[in-house]
Amino acid sequence: MKFEKLKNEVVKKSDLVLLVLDARYPDRTYNEDLVRSIDKPLIYVLNKSDLINKEERGLINKYNPKIFLSAKDRLGTQKLRDKILIEAKRNNLETPLLVGVIGYPNVGKSSVINALKGKKSAPTSSTSSYTKAIQIVKATNKIKLIDTPGILRKEDDDLVITGKMDYAKAKDPDIHATKLIKEEKDVIIKYYDLKKELPEEMLEELAFNKKMLNKGGEADIDRVSRYLLKEWQTGKIRRNTKK
Repeated sequence: MKFEKLKNEVVKKSDLVLLVLDARYPDRTYNEDLVRSIDKPLIYVLNKSDLINKEERGLINKYNPKIFLSAKDRLGTQKLRDKILIEAKRNNLETPLLVGVIGYPNVGKSSVINALKGKKSAPTSSTSSYTKAIQIVKATNKIKLIDTPGILRKEDDDLVITGKMDYAKAKDPDIHATKLIKEEKDVIIKYYDLKKELPEEMLEELAFNKKMLNKGGEADIDRVSRYLLKEWQTGKIRRNTKK
């Protein structure tokens, strides 16, 4: 199903919409055209908020109303349930509500649904675009949720870093890994205790540290690049915690 048709169907069915963003990259996982087309009450869910610190949270001011959430750690779940009902009351919506949950692949839409429900209901995976069809699940007696496939803009140049494309599908993982290192250099150096400063040298050092070598004893850059991207996409590397 094409995204435009899917989006129209979800918005039409929904009383209220949750737009799930990656708290590490809210601007990159935000779709202005999509938001402009939604004519229903909207709540921004900043998921993976456990991967940023308080100072970074304080800098995210443009998305309102919003809730910071860690679906993985079940932090902020009750606040989100309460916010849904508050916005419903403010907009004179009757319960039970049908709430659409949308966002890019790998921002954690299905995990948000599972957190709201309190147990697994929508299938989840760290692999992008895992959810293949629209599903409606009951979160509470007052809230039902619509789970949808992710939104993917082919023109984006940061698909792998933001998780919109699975690291395993990247054709040139070293290019994406190098870009990630440039953007998160201090975090990666600290996490892996690296000594080098240049991105290419850091990848090589990491390969030797992890014994990811080819038959000739040289650094396997493709393998270590995918390893680094996987660690980043799955949240192993955190800005706000030590290894």
